[in-house]
Amino acid sequence: MKRMKKCLGLLMVLLVLCSAAPLTGCVDGVGVITAGAIASKECGKNLTWTLDNASGTLTVSGTGKMYYYSVSTQGAIYQIEPPWYDNRSAIKKIVIEDGVTEIGADAFYGCSKAVSVEISGSVTKIGERAFAYCSSLAALSLAEGLEEMDEYAFENCDALVNVSLPESLKKIGDGAFYSCGALEQINLPEALESLGDKAFYSCGALKEAVIPGGVKALGEKTFYHCYKLNSLILSEGVEEIGEQACYQCGSLATVTLPRSLKAIGSKAFCSCSALGEIVIPGQVSLVSSGAFQSCSALGSVTLSEGVEEIGKEAFAGCAMETLVLPDSLKTLSDAAFMNCKSLATIDNRAQLESCGVIVFYGTKWLEEYPDEVIYLGDVLYGVRSDYAESALTVQPGTRLIADSACNNQSALTAVTLPDGLVRIGKYAFYHCTGLKEISLPASVTSVGQKAFAGCDAMTDFTVYQAACDLYDAEDTIPAGAVICSFESSTARQYALKYDRAFQAHLHSYAQVDRMPATCTENGQETRRCVCGDTVITAIEAPGHQDADGDGVCDACREVICSCLCHQSGFKGLLYRFVRIFWQLFRIHPVCDCGVSHY
Repeated sequence: MKRMKKCLGLLMVLLVLCSAAPLTGCVDGVGVITAGAIASKECGKNLTWTLDNASGTLTVSGTGKMYYYSVSTQGAIYQIEPPWYDNRSAIKKIVIEDGVTEIGADAFYGCSKAVSVEISGSVTKIGERAFAYCSSLAALSLAEGLEEMDEYAFENCDALVNVSLPESLKKIGDGAFYSCGALEQINLPEALESLGDKAFYSCGALKEAVIPGGVKALGEKTFYHCYKLNSLILSEGVEEIGEQACYQCGSLATVTLPRSLKAIGSKAFCSCSALGEIVIPGQVSLVSSGAFQSCSALGSVTLSEGVEEIGKEAFAGCAMETLVLPDSLKTLSDAAFMNCKSLATIDNRAQLESCGVIVFYGTKWLEEYPDEVIYLGDVLYGVRSDYAESALTVQPGTRLIADSACNNQSALTAVTLPDGLVRIGKYAFYHCTGLKEISLPASVTSVGQKAFAGCDAMTDFTVYQAACDLYDAEDTIPAGAVICSFESSTARQYALKYDRAFQAHLHSYAQVDRMPATCTENGQETRRCVCGDTVITAIEAPGHQDADGDGVCDACREVICSCLCHQSGFKGLLYRFVRIFWQLFRIHPVCDCGVSHY
């Protein structure tokens, strides 16, 4: 029993000794200091630190990487603070001597009295949150050699006014200068390759920025609420602008977008109320939702050839008076130009495949449109709610019926759609409760969601395009309507799937054109079925007819013989004189054309 107690005692002593010994570890190759080393003078495997209480100078010296600490991580199971953390309020100057290669995460977090930092050229990386909340740091000059600055490295450095970045810097992490409210000027080096999300989030004093071409993507919220930013230049090479990149930059008056740009994220320039002009390069296939929403001074918008889609509310609330929609544009999303009150002239050159609802709501163009049926070039944009006619004939040349264009027209009983119509948008004739029948020309390739939903009076629904893409839902075609189309058609498949009455279409042709044959050219007769199927029959040319043998066609009066006997003028006169002697001597010569002459 005594021996057991002695063993237990020895074991407890060993445990105490082990707990007092400093330990270091490594996670993913990064040195991490453990709780037992907090009191040591180590801050890296081969690094030490000293704090001069008189001057308030903290110096890190030696070689290699600093340990990575954890001060601000919320919800962590453990929290490891740097050894000087409890004395951070005494630190006024931080010196990182030559030989140190990395500044660890959270190393100087919350050193709120530090007014200056000297970092040697041997440092290639500054860890995340390394200088976060150093609220007295007013100026920062980083030596050549630095390549990487991790996330939130200088977050909430409230006194930081000027930052000089070395040409060697390649990466600026997310939120690196997050909420540095006094930052007025920063140079981004040409070698920079990555600029993270929220890098300059809410840097309210920042006035201008030039993004070098090596940065392929401007991250999300990069300049969010930088309300004094007045100039932004994106150099050739930048391909993408992230979501809310310049959201609420109220002083931003000049933005230069490069030809290399391919994407503009949602709300990228939303509420940039000083922006007056923008040119969207041709490689930008999509201007995302709200990209320039509420840019109340934006009076000039150029959409270059190549732009294919304008997202929801992309330019809502802007100030342009004229607008040209380029040939390349395919999609106008909901409310894209809503409340652009000064917009009076629209030149639609696009072959639109989709046009959403209230795209031009609140514009001068829509409010002053002279007719009840509104067309945007080859698009039936809408029918006013006070349209009282029972019939609607969509004008020839219309390719697209926009979303909700004719919805809730209860007085409408008949609609005539033109050949050449390609698409019928979502909710196009929704709840037209009096509409009794509809025939879709063979040119119609697609019918959108709920295009005819709620048309409860409809009895006949004819589809003349065998491959028409009918939106796959039970209410695309009214339940009471008999579907008429071809046996091998998508309409037939729809009828089978949703148990609808179906009637096979039988061709019935009528002559629509006849070009008679001439003596030498064939003619043709064109007959067409109501479904658009066309049959063309050739009419054979009969050839020239010359019953009286005068060398002239009896039908077209064309001279068909060049022999002497059929010539006019002196030669003809000579022939007639000679013919007298032929008659006297009963000579019967035969002409080359086959005519016997006396």
